[in-house]
Amino acid sequence: MSSLENALKKNQWFHSIEFDYNKISKGRFDENRPTNYTLYGVLYLINQIDISNKSCLDMGTMDGLIAFSLAEKGANVIATDLAFRENFLLGKEFLNYQIEYLPDCSDDQLSKRLDKKLDLIVCAGILYHVLEPMRLLYNLRVNLKKEGLLILETQYMWRKNYPYMEFSPADNKNGSIHANTFFRPSLSSLIAMMEIVGFQVISTISVNSRLTVLAKAVKPSELVSTNKMTMNICKNYKNYKNYRDFIDYSYLEQDLDCSDIRYSQKVIGDYWIYSSKFTIENSLQPKYKPKKRFLIKQFLIDFKYKFFLMLARKKYIRNIALK
Repeated sequence: MSSLENALKKNQWFHSIEFDYNKISKGRFDENRPTNYTLYGVLYLINQIDISNKSCLDMGTMDGLIAFSLAEKGANVIATDLAFRENFLLGKEFLNYQIEYLPDCSDDQLSKRLDKKLDLIVCAGILYHVLEPMRLLYNLRVNLKKEGLLILETQYMWRKNYPYMEFSPADNKNGSIHANTFFRPSLSSLIAMMEIVGFQVISTISVNSRLTVLAKAVKPSELVSTNKMTMNICKNYKNYKNYRDFIDYSYLEQDLDCSDIRYSQKVIGDYWIYSSKFTIENSLQPKYKPKKRFLIKQFLIDFKYKFFLMLARKKYIRNIALK
């Protein structure tokens, strides 16, 4: 029995990964829930971006599903985490991918640990775990080339159609049950946060209570926004000598290293993915094959989420065409 086969039987896995026929890690969801559903927006966007030979980083890689998916498409991949994971190394060895692994690297260490700026960063399931979400977003921005892309996946306050930021530990009714979940913004708050640190939002993809955002790194002076205050901040915040914080707008304006990474124009806008119907051209993502009654149940859950999300946003949200 190989080391990977032994790990598949004995280790606890965060991701469900199809390494080979009959070599599939269980993941953290039971068999009746869509496998890796929180990453569906990320997996879809990866397939809509030309990442061949591009420098890409998977932040907080865990067992490596996203890092391996990037490598499968020909990217030059760096994977970071806060702690070493045997599952990642065994999967990397089995798949024979050349991925640089930094298992003790936080977001504020990226600039010191990387020798160059990146074309793409994937940051999935991290924003709500950090105590300083704006600092995280800024650290991601300064490690991207101008015109580089960020795929950000996160929990958010999906029913709040106005600027709002929840501090989860204080919410005894709707807050997270986990001791590592802190700030969760509404959509408009998240977009403003990203704009203030130099990201132009291109696309949003909703999967029930989760959100995936595709954004482009831009100079503050090039940002286009319907929010006049974020534009004002990008232009004038650097002039407040007594209130200057960690965002260095002068540095962002001098960003000369430009990425030529390209994405499909069909991703522009706001979209929805039914987790019960999701399919993807990705050999590592296991097929969702529940019993029929569970498939129907999941579809109804998806439909309910989408219905109330459209009510909250007061707009129709298009389904992503998966085929």
